[in-house]
Amino acid sequence: MKRILFIASHTSPSLSVAALRSDFFIRELSATGYTVEVVRDCAKSYKSISKEKYTPAYSEYIITYSNSKILNILRWILTLIKVFSKGSYDLCFCSGGPFFYFPIAATLSKIFNIPCVLDFRDPWIVPEINCIIGLRQRILFLLQNISMRFAILVINVQDEITDAYKKLYGKLGKNDFSKFITIRNGYIPMKLHPSQLVIHDELQSIKIVVLGKLAYYSSTDCIELAKAIKELNSKKRTVLWQFGEYESEIAYYFDHFGIPDRYINFGRVRYEEMLSKATMADIMIVNHRTKYALGTKTYDYIYLNKPIIGMVNPDYGIHKLLERFPGYRRARMQNDITKAIVDLVDGNEEKLYPKSIDIGQYSRKSQSELLVSYINSILGD
Repeated sequence: MKRILFIASHTSPSLSVAALRSDFFIRELSATGYTVEVVRDCAKSYKSISKEKYTPAYSEYIITYSNSKILNILRWILTLIKVFSKGSYDLCFCSGGPFFYFPIAATLSKIFNIPCVLDFRDPWIVPEINCIIGLRQRILFLLQNISMRFAILVINVQDEITDAYKKLYGKLGKNDFSKFITIRNGYIPMKLHPSQLVIHDELQSIKIVVLGKLAYYSSTDCIELAKAIKELNSKKRTVLWQFGEYESEIAYYFDHFGIPDRYINFGRVRYEEMLSKATMADIMIVNHRTKYALGTKTYDYIYLNKPIIGMVNPDYGIHKLLERFPGYRRARMQNDITKAIVDLVDGNEEKLYPKSIDIGQYSRKSQSELLVSYINSILGD
């Protein structure tokens, strides 16, 4: 049975989106028949962890936690050297961010003659990955190029990022364009239980829901959304529900506009619980800081089949994906957001798309099967 060393800072018991992708890939590779061993960070480094008892179905090497970034990186280096030296692996799979262990793992893979796959869950150099101006960007570019040259496969989550990586790194002589591929994120189908959420006075409200970050990506989006919700509240109670880390900036603007109780944050909860609660939404909100990004939440929104308002520009990947659905609207400014909400609610637009549309291509399962086919090809299975 062939062995895969899976290196990812975030896996279970972390409740992060990064862990979601890693866990799914690990399960799919294990189900295919590969023996998977994992290197990950200590649970103490995770912002939020599952309250359920965690028993991994694979061997783990856990990095001892340190508040010092330098010491943490050093511990990663020493652990990876130890793991590569004692093990006999058929493939190394790195998923990130963070990305500091990519050049380390790629170099060790080269030394030990192991094919290495790099999975870029996010673009490393942001906000524009073709921007290498400044010392920090140049250093990152150099480190990333080392990783690219030693990798047999480079995975990104969006075609636009894959194309940008080809242009940026494919011209350097030793990077074959064919090694750059796209394995998207996706939704995970599951049985949802909307009745898990009971909040008095909320059932008759217009419920606008965001999964994960909002203010983190744009203060302006926060301001415009708060202004729109204030305007809507003059006619009907309208609230913003957020699942994920509490964002004080949202609370500040809602308080500033005199609607502090219209922002409700549920914190980090299990994926199934979050989606179950989100089924109560009337409208979903999505934004981002860069046009390249297309995160997991967008696919979750598609699975939930709720109307979506995209606070993005027309050239953003999020907009290009969602504009094909009848229950989608793009709006960034207060008046446009208000109009979009009224249009969706008054028009009884309760779904993003009709049931006749097949969304299977947006599932994480379909993307994981594509990944496994590439791994099988590399390992000759």
